[in-house]
Amino acid sequence: MAVRISRRSFIAGAAGAAALTALRCGDDDISVPSRSTPTMGAVKRGDMFKLATTLSPLSIDPHTDVTMGLALICFLYGYLLHPSQPPEEEPTLVFDHAEALEQPDDLTFIFKMRPGVHFQNLPPANGREITAEDALYSFQRISSLQSTPFWTEGISRMSAPDAFTFKVSVASPYAYTMEEFGGIRTAIVPREAVEEFGDLKTHGLGSGPFQLPNLNRGDTVDMLRNPDYYVEGIPYVDGMRWRVMADDASIMAAFKSRQLDTYGPPSTLQADDVASFSDQILVSKYPNLAITMINLNEIKAPILQDIRIREALDLSLDRDAMIEKICFGDGNYTGPVSWGLDFWSLPQDELRRFYKRDVAKARQLLAGAGAEDLTLAMKFPAGPTSDVAAMIKDQAAEAGITINLVSEEFGTWLADMMANNYELLVGGGLPYGNEHLPLQFNHTKNWTRKAEPVQPPDPEVDAILDKILVTTDLSERQKLTLDVTRKILARHGPFMYLYAPYSFTARWDYLRGYEDLVPDMLPYTYKMWLDK
Repeated sequence: MAVRISRRSFIAGAAGAAALTALRCGDDDISVPSRSTPTMGAVKRGDMFKLATTLSPLSIDPHTDVTMGLALICFLYGYLLHPSQPPEEEPTLVFDHAEALEQPDDLTFIFKMRPGVHFQNLPPANGREITAEDALYSFQRISSLQSTPFWTEGISRMSAPDAFTFKVSVASPYAYTMEEFGGIRTAIVPREAVEEFGDLKTHGLGSGPFQLPNLNRGDTVDMLRNPDYYVEGIPYVDGMRWRVMADDASIMAAFKSRQLDTYGPPSTLQADDVASFSDQILVSKYPNLAITMINLNEIKAPILQDIRIREALDLSLDRDAMIEKICFGDGNYTGPVSWGLDFWSLPQDELRRFYKRDVAKARQLLAGAGAEDLTLAMKFPAGPTSDVAAMIKDQAAEAGITINLVSEEFGTWLADMMANNYELLVGGGLPYGNEHLPLQFNHTKNWTRKAEPVQPPDPEVDAILDKILVTTDLSERQKLTLDVTRKILARHGPFMYLYAPYSFTARWDYLRGYEDLVPDMLPYTYKMWLDK
């Protein structure tokens, strides 16, 4: 059951998996069955659900991982709940290991845990029942490992008054409290597993629908059905088989030969290809929440502190050409929040006015800054980003800016990004389902408020971003978001947003429980089944 949050009220949740009614993307209202309830025919149990990725998971520790491992974590672990906030609506809660929430006041959250939920029957937890002490331990571990202000300073008290009551008090009102409590990285973990292994990077000991005793960083990752999952009879499949493949062409070929049950075409070109391959292949299209962008490090390259330099680089970029070549026309301009979240994003006409290309003006700005021979290094992950990196290089050259491209293996590129070891860096962000993080990345000290800055202080932007975090009124937060977006774009950094494409999901028609399901709802997806 999906329920609205109501302050000072007791909210009762239903047993089993809950349904999330809708997720609004772009200009469309898309009904999405949470937990992907089957809609056609009788369920057939068994078989492995097969899919692929080009990125190998580096860790499955839910409290620390920020890589491909997140795609596995949501199936391995259980959570108190999951929040969703469709634009222009109040937040919705989807209960999981909690079955109800009481809020006696704005700062106090009392979770009633669901009895009869067990960790997977693997050592060292060995299938024991989950209690409030496990939620308390997990939240304490998150607070010790994460550096965000909410987890280090925002929680004033946590306790487990009895076996199935978990109480959390926050220091002050915070707009994203439910997101923090129910995010994908706030999984419930067993203390004894952490004590035995030191961390959970290679040990998936959770309470989710699938289990993975050990992460094997090879070509295939098999997650097997958890036979003791608290939702009776779920999952329907025997497991999920993730294949790590070299490139998209290999994945598409495997999908066409039915070695894979589903496939995410990176553009309309591949989507049309697989759609025409067989009338038994179904393709869905929807806005992508991931943004392709350039990171600028004004500390590493001090010349970028001159706004004329940043504006010249921005003016040299031809976003229409990128969308046409990289997305084959299926994409849109965007600010820090993807255009797919239209309630939180500036309209396309305003974005296009701001991003109008002007090479002549770019050259004038460079001349005025005495930087006609400007040279910068730009790092990018080898693979799909190579084409956009090459386009940026060529377009900037038309304005007189020389960009030296540095191709890196993904792990190296990610490490350089995290360490601020770059002048320019291009890549794609994660498909964030709301405005919170992609907007807050623009704070001088990043969303953690403790990161080493890549730009000089910007008190005006920082003050608005700080205010957004404590603005619980939806309309007022939207106004602040759009206002600060305009200021961020006018500053031309620390990010230059290029475009956000459409996304596509292709599946064979025998894959049930995936009807109208978008990838952003994967944490709620484990009722898929194969009607072969």
